Amino acid sequence: MPADILKKILRPKRTPKILTVTAREQVTPHMIRLTLQSPELEGVDPDCAGAHCKIMVPAAGQTREAFVAQLEDGPKPITRTYTVRAARPALGEIDIDFADHGDEGPASAFARSAQPGDVMGFNGPAKPKLTEFDADWYLIAADMSALPVAAATLEALPKAAKGLAVFEIAAAEDRQEIDAPPGFEQHWLVHGAPRR
Repeated sequence: MPADILKKILRPKRTPKILTVTAREQVTPHMIRLTLQSPELEGVDPDCAGAHCKIMVPAAGQTREAFVAQLEDGPKPITRTYTVRAARPALGEIDIDFADHGDEGPASAFARSAQPGDVMGFNGPAKPKLTEFDADWYLIAADMSALPVAAATLEALPKAAKGLAVFEIAAAEDRQEIDAPPGFEQHWLVHGAPRR
C-alpha cells in the first residue's frame, strides 16, 4: 500500500474545536462579524488574519450537546471555508466576517441569527496564503465574500507597499475602513445585484 494512502488511513480523526459566539456586530449592511471564543484558540498565531479555516454550523434549534455529538459521531454538519479576520490569542478569541446573503446560505443564516452563547465547529486556522511581500506593485480584487481576506492582506502589507485594490460591494454603505498602506489606491464598486 502506498505510504500516502496509509498515512491518511492511520491519521487520527481530528475533532473540530467548539467555538462560542461572544459578540455579533453588523459591520456594514451586508457584512456581519462574529467574535468567537474558546480556550483552544489561546495557541493560535496572532498573525493568522487572512488565513482560511473551516466552520461547521449547527442546524437551526440544535442544542450544543446534540451538535457536539454530531461532530464526534456524524453525520458531518454543513461545513464552509471562511477567513480569520482577526485573532486575539491571549483572550482565546477570533473574528470571522460573513457576507450577509440573507437566509439562503447556511453560514449567512447562522451569522444573521447568532447570539452570544451559540456554538459552531472550527478547524484551523491554516497559514495565511500571502506571507512574503517582496513585489514592487500589488493588485488586490475582491467581492463581498472575499473582502475579509483582501482586507487582512492589505493590513499585513509593509507600509511602503504600492498597488491597487478593487472591491465589489452590494451598497455604498458596505465600504469599510481598511488600514492599507498609503501607496494603495482603493476603488469601491457598487453592484447591488452581484448574482446577475
